[in-house]
Amino acid sequence: MIGSHIGPNSQKLASWLLEYEAFAEELSSSPASITRVSEKLRLHLISLAGSSGFHALQARALVLSKIQTSRLKAIEVGTNGSLEGLESLANGETFSAGTVLIGTLLELLNVFIGYDLVFHLLQNIWSELPERESDSWELKED
Repeated sequence: MIGSHIGPNSQKLASWLLEYEAFAEELSSSPASITRVSEKLRLHLISLAGSSGFHALQARALVLSKIQTSRLKAIEVGTNGSLEGLESLANGETFSAGTVLIGTLLELLNVFIGYDLVFHLLQNIWSELPERESDSWELKED
């Protein structure tokens, strides 16, 4: 699961979050959409895990993501858990690299707190997130 690939549902969720933020701010697939998703998660998760806890989670997600794609090699986690160096991503690489990184973070959260709590957290942040199929991360199609 983690380290070798992202589960398909985490990947779909990550894609949805990135597309939503890009559309909401008319960002296309710029690094800013990755920043917006990451920062919204960071602000909510700090209240649960603390600043150092989120930093550790984000750093682990980045290490695992770098195994999956070399596009993230210039990205680092700042002292507060924010991602640094996203502007180094080429336009064509942004969405796929962001999907890997955010998807890996979601996979880690799933391991630690379970998909029910993760999905509830995501719905608190993104109220427009579609409902999910019962007992899975699969989003219901409209």
